[in-house]
Amino acid sequence: MGQGDVVALQKAANALVEKLELDGRPGNDWDVCPIISLYRQALALHMKAVVGEGGNFHASPTDHITLYKMLSLRWLAQIVCQIIRKVR
Repeated sequence: MGQGDVVALQKAANALVEKLELDGRPGNDWDVCPIISLYRQALALHMKAVVGEGGNFHASPTDHITLYKMLSLRWLAQIVCQIIRKVR
């Protein structure tokens, strides 16, 4: 998955946001779940790209299979922050 996939996920989430009807009914709160999921997937793909490209700046290079299977945004964010600090 590449940058085009990230953009596609963001466009899909944006389209859902435009169609979302917030009328105050209790059941409508769940309508945002697919939107959050799409934004989360886009963020994860973007951070995986940063980790993949910036692996040379990280103390212990990340295995590509581990990176591909990783679902934890917290873990990805920690690695991205370490790379950013190293690169400055």
